[in-house]
Amino acid sequence: MAMHRLVFQNRSFRWVLTATVVGTLMLTSPILADEDAAEAKSGVTFTKLVGSLFSGAAEKAAVEDSATPLPGSSHVQAGEIKIRGTRTGHQLQTFCLNKEGLIFAVVGAPRSYGAKLDGKNNTAEIRVFSASGEELRQWTVDFAVQSIAISPSGKVFAAGNGQIAKFDSEGKLLKTTDAPHIASLLKNSAKLKEEAEAAMEEEKEQYQEQVKALKEQVDPQQKMLDEMKTALAAKPEAEQTAAAKRKIRTLELAIKNQETQSKAMLQFYKQRSERKIDDVISEMTGRLKIVNALGATDQDVFIASGVVKGYGYAIWRTSHDFEGAEQIVTGLSGCCGQMDIGCCNDKVFVAENSRKRVLQYDRDGKKIAQWGEGTRNGADGAGFGGCCNPMNVCFGTDGEVLTSESEGYIKKFTKEGSFLGVVGQAKVSGGCKNVAIALSPTGEKAYFFDLQGSRIVILDKKADGDKPSKADKPADAESVKAKPVSLR
Repeated sequence: MAMHRLVFQNRSFRWVLTATVVGTLMLTSPILADEDAAEAKSGVTFTKLVGSLFSGAAEKAAVEDSATPLPGSSHVQAGEIKIRGTRTGHQLQTFCLNKEGLIFAVVGAPRSYGAKLDGKNNTAEIRVFSASGEELRQWTVDFAVQSIAISPSGKVFAAGNGQIAKFDSEGKLLKTTDAPHIASLLKNSAKLKEEAEAAMEEEKEQYQEQVKALKEQVDPQQKMLDEMKTALAAKPEAEQTAAAKRKIRTLELAIKNQETQSKAMLQFYKQRSERKIDDVISEMTGRLKIVNALGATDQDVFIASGVVKGYGYAIWRTSHDFEGAEQIVTGLSGCCGQMDIGCCNDKVFVAENSRKRVLQYDRDGKKIAQWGEGTRNGADGAGFGGCCNPMNVCFGTDGEVLTSESEGYIKKFTKEGSFLGVVGQAKVSGGCKNVAIALSPTGEKAYFFDLQGSRIVILDKKADGDKPSKADKPADAESVKAKPVSLR
């Protein structure tokens, strides 16, 4: 089957279409469209145009069988905390631990690019559990929380859908406001309008190019079809074989499908051409409303989100009162709308999954270290396997950096990047997604977020008698030194 790949982008989005000669037009969701995911492998059928573009639905991958503990791991899966929302469709979205080891879980509507969050979907619950899963308390937040972080002093920060709030550990609201990184960018309305106008013009030009490309595909096939029909008609009836007729019917179907695809594109662009500048600005800033991750020290709050121009991610720093917002890092690359950060001793660590590495910055955004490399199998040790890993980071009892992979692996490194070993593997379904992790203050328990199961998987530390022997270690357990910091 012939495949045709069409790529068109503007300053806000990069769309990738894959059309088959006898198939269906496929449109890759813009949530995958960053500089390292432009060649996305999955798509959604282009049957409902804009509706399907922003559905944000993700297919569930099969759950891997991990009944046998991972060789060399320090922890083994021992239980789970199943968490359900009180409202239909709400489920566990993410979680974190405070310094006492209590679990603060966010329950709400699924995060979906471009989805309108209002009514019951623009609310969330924060549920607090003991280390073993006993629910202690809960409170409601009047916006859709997408990320949560707790400072060393115990302040709880929650953000999402363009808003941010601060609570004490009991759930008392201390402050809420529009997310400061958005407010800072929206101050320059003239610049945003200029960007929006340029984006619309660029999109119109690319539309003409795509229409031309489709026409160039159809015209030769139509010419071939005409020649085949003429040649067949010139033969006596007895020589007009069934095979020749089938070839004509197949080509007719292919041309018809391509014409249908062209009409779909025309309809899509007609709808987009009718947008107003304010609609385009809203579209451009939509990614900013999704707060991908939060980090907190006793001095600062760090916000990871998308950027207005391009497809990457940035980190913003603000105070505990959400004042003086400043962008300190940009140009980060994440897959599937996933970009995680964490804070440890005034340093910010980033799980840059598209580039299979961990980055370390100071509070001003100066890069201190980076490490990581790809591997074919996430169980191999120091490398990161799968499509886009590591997905998330957290920290151990002595400041070690723990990373998680969407296939369930948890690994441990020094803050400089030397590999210390595999913590364990949670039995979860695969696929690029948020897989938040945490380690209890004593290190006895590790926690792994299972998005599809709306649960937190608990891994217990192995008893002394179960510790792996020297020979029972990951295949790639040799230390991996941090790479020199690039000044580029």
